[in-house]
Amino acid sequence: TVVKMLRLPPAIRPTITEEEVKMTILQAAEAGVVKEVEQDMMIGVLRLGDLMARDLMTPRHEMVALKEGDPVTTHWHKINASGHSYFPVVSKARGEIIGVTSIKPLVARQIAGEAVDPLKTMTSPFYVPETLSALKALEKMKFAKSHIALVLNEHGAVEGLLTVNDLLEAVVG
Repeated sequence: TVVKMLRLPPAIRPTITEEEVKMTILQAAEAGVVKEVEQDMMIGVLRLGDLMARDLMTPRHEMVALKEGDPVTTHWHKINASGHSYFPVVSKARGEIIGVTSIKPLVARQIAGEAVDPLKTMTSPFYVPETLSALKALEKMKFAKSHIALVLNEHGAVEGLLTVNDLLEAVVG
């Protein structure tokens, strides 16, 4: 809720509800104080507190992953065809996700004229539980300086992938 986001101690929390905040936003939009797009974004931010990481993640079976041991050309074809910026890297032996790679360092090295294997830029994955609120997930990703998080179920298995872009889309639509 908004009150929780403000992190006010219980003793000084106002007696305003989330519904009242939404009504105030709607009234401000009707009065022309707030533009419609701003209203939609404010409501979207409030909605983030009600959503969980699992609600916004890309399920594991839909993730575009790079497999350890595949030819470099296969990796580049997957990267090019997907339109994504981040890719989990899957172990050849056990099928577990062992890291994440981003196209940003790949492009920089490519521009410098280097032959680049996408797996050589792999970093350790960042994890969040599927039951974490989307707002908390955003906060944790910001603190970790990670644009991507692997979403874990209660048994520690990867259920999906969450990006900052997924969270932004939930806010702006």
